[in-house]
Amino acid sequence: MTTTKMGAICGAAALLAAACGSGDGGGGSSGDDVTLTIESWRADDQAIWEDTIIPAFEEGHEGIQLEFQPTAPTEYNAALENRLDGGEAGDLITCRPFDISLALYDAGRLEPVDDLEGMDAFGDVARS
Repeated sequence: MTTTKMGAICGAAALLAAACGSGDGGGGSSGDDVTLTIESWRADDQAIWEDTIIPAFEEGHEGIQLEFQPTAPTEYNAALENRLDGGEAGDLITCRPFDISLALYDAGRLEPVDDLEGMDAFGDVARS
């Protein structure tokens, strides 16, 4: 596995931990289990998510289950837009670089992540 791919995987795990909160061991204050859906256009990454990232995350975050839900790359933008419009998008979505994701952010469809714990582990280019 390349260093770049491993860095992206580590970054994804760090953001998941920050987004879900860390250290409470229960996935939230109610004690109920929760399943979070992760959307992506990277169907080729399904095995690494299901075999490596998700098990490692779930091991350290009892009560939080993750489901990786990829869409074919050529269909992702339209499918994501439709799910966002219908209020049915995943809990965490992967964003393609540059203008498409910036448009989603400018339209208020993405939450700012500037203040999430762990963001300081990313370089300036990744944070921008």
